[in-house]
Amino acid sequence: MKNNILNALALIASYLVLFFLPRELNVTSYVILGISIFLFIVGYCRLNNIFYDLTKLIGYAATNSLSVIIGISGMIFGTVYLYSRSMNGKSMVIFFLLMMEGLVIMGTSAGETFSLKIDRSLSVIVRIVALALFISGAIYVCTDIVSKVGTFVLVGIQSALLWIMGSSMTHRERISGLKTPIAELYNKLARKDTPLGLPKLSDFGKYKECLVYGPDDKGIIVCGYYKFGQFFISLESQDNRDIKFEDAGVLDKYEEMFKDLATK
Repeated sequence: MKNNILNALALIASYLVLFFLPRELNVTSYVILGISIFLFIVGYCRLNNIFYDLTKLIGYAATNSLSVIIGISGMIFGTVYLYSRSMNGKSMVIFFLLMMEGLVIMGTSAGETFSLKIDRSLSVIVRIVALALFISGAIYVCTDIVSKVGTFVLVGIQSALLWIMGSSMTHRERISGLKTPIAELYNKLARKDTPLGLPKLSDFGKYKECLVYGPDDKGIIVCGYYKFGQFFISLESQDNRDIKFEDAGVLDKYEEMFKDLATK
């Protein structure tokens, strides 16, 4: 926990040092920029552990929502700061860093949830913010098209990236309270038919031992494995296509099945 607190402080410090940037870029700017990036990397390397500790305190849903709120807040602040400083060197650097780091922090929420309703809500919120930022840029550039078109282009790029993030935030995991070893689970479920057929005891991606169901005719696969001491049920695709919300509905049936096992 102590290390996670230090890493969280490193993340916060990576933003605070940006305010020491001079108005126009020079050698000092690059030194401060390097320090900021270094501090962010130090914090980001253990960001998953920080969020894992948070889940013990506030739960997965709240942790995922928090990561999205932090990312969006940083991007909104960077946009407002860019407007207020008329796109000088300092504001551009802060804008770019907050945009990229905001997307990175939001990405930590992917695959860490258990409620499809929460997934949909977060996705809608992200898309609304993306649209609002784009509209704000359009209004801003209308006041002086010649001098402010560059700002509008930057905000437009950010809005597009944020919109894409919202469309890709199909959280694809569920958590059950199982503690049974994978091999023992397989023996219990080997003859139990499911929407994707009988299970296979195999490896999938970085998980060396897991239960694998499918694929079906859409290439959908469901895997069960242990991560951080928790049993996860994950939705995957055979050809790495985007997972849509309607596809994620199949996880509900597997979630019920494994939760029933956990209570027996």
